[in-house]
Amino acid sequence: MLFIRQPSSQPSGKPTGQPTCQPTASPSLYGAVNTNRPSSMPTGYPTKQSDYEYKFYCSGLCSPGHYCPSNSSSSTQIPCPPGTYGLEEGLKDEKCTDVCPMGHYCPAGTVHPIKCPAGTFGNSTGLISASCNKECFESGCDASYCEEGYYCPEGSISSRERECGDVSVYCPTGSSQPIPVSTGYYTVSYNGNDEYVNTRIAQKICEKGHFCVDGVKYACPFGTYGDEEELSSDSCSGLCPKGYYCPTGTYNGTINRCPAGRYGSSTGLYTSTCTDICDEGYYCPEGSTHSNEIECGVVSMNDFDFHFKHSINSGYLSDIKTKNTFLAPRYGYTSLVSLSNPNNVYCPAGSAIPILCSNGYYSSGGNRTTRVTQVACPIGTYCVDGIIYDCPAGRYGRDEKLITPECSGLCQKGYYCPIGSTTRVQVPCPLGRYGDKEGLANSLCSGPCNNPLDCPAGSTSAYPSILKPSF
Repeated sequence: MLFIRQPSSQPSGKPTGQPTCQPTASPSLYGAVNTNRPSSMPTGYPTKQSDYEYKFYCSGLCSPGHYCPSNSSSSTQIPCPPGTYGLEEGLKDEKCTDVCPMGHYCPAGTVHPIKCPAGTFGNSTGLISASCNKECFESGCDASYCEEGYYCPEGSISSRERECGDVSVYCPTGSSQPIPVSTGYYTVSYNGNDEYVNTRIAQKICEKGHFCVDGVKYACPFGTYGDEEELSSDSCSGLCPKGYYCPTGTYNGTINRCPAGRYGSSTGLYTSTCTDICDEGYYCPEGSTHSNEIECGVVSMNDFDFHFKHSINSGYLSDIKTKNTFLAPRYGYTSLVSLSNPNNVYCPAGSAIPILCSNGYYSSGGNRTTRVTQVACPIGTYCVDGIIYDCPAGRYGRDEKLITPECSGLCQKGYYCPIGSTTRVQVPCPLGRYGDKEGLANSLCSGPCNNPLDCPAGSTSAYPSILKPSF
């Protein structure tokens, strides 16, 4: 502002010696000292050089972002207060142009409101800092971050400005834009509620037994397994190996053995039925891959405890004895030996382990190492360790399931019992011979009579007149 001393003819009521910009000065203008006469003066001012001791005038309008009250001396006299902005020139008071609008902040001297940074929001007017938070403390202002599950571009006015999107993206707190899910990861919602498909808040690595595509987690399909994290294909880690089965979501391909008594001859099995039951005459331990895995009368010494120890008390096998000669390797079993008495066990179709023959039974079918069933010993025989024997000569077996060579007892006097007899009077001693004791084994009986005609069949004495045959 130029300082002008008024001529002596100026009315004495006007103040003198003060920095005024009269008569046209007003708020929004400012003045600056200048000793040079201006090229033109406002109308009504003195025009003669001799009338001036000092020369003064207003320099122009206040700059944007500032306001100039009366008697201002600078274009940036006072910055617009924080929370307001001054868009145009010549502002005259602290109201400036207006209060900073929502979604923006205005530090002191703001010309254009500044958008709240991406990831934050401003839901009130008059914000003063990039935190876009109305509530500030001595320690500073905490930013008004966008809510998880949503994202906030620059200038947002709500904590839920925009939903994050579909399951292929997620938005943690303070997101400026959706984040694409990483390969082998899936997105999750608040509290794990999968109903909120458009507001996912984080990503998680795909767990074992699963694969993840476009933010969605799927269980590995049946017949496959996933033994590592971060899988991203429905082939997972591969097909279930032979001898095993893999239901949906299997994380270890060798955790589910095909049950004992069954076998799995192909990859990609997915139920406990596997391929089928074991053939008769053979048994299939857990994890078998062939229908004729191990012959019934053979045992793998490497797997002896695994296959049999638990079954001894179950009535299947006890006191198993083996021969010392190893058999040829078969299906990966390298320590196969034959039982010392393979006839003592049998294996019907679907056998998990060899079954010990019951007392009074013998094994049947196949050969001595591939027996398929047990049969009750018929009359006239006895059975020991799964082998059938005829009752010895001189004895008889009138009952089934006999277990000793004594069978049912000795043949009656006057009779003899050939091998396999079923009654104590199986065959009478022939004419002319007698049998004076029990257990005679053949037609010679005890010997000849003195007079053959005196001894009818079945005689018990050499003197039939004294003793007659008994029936």
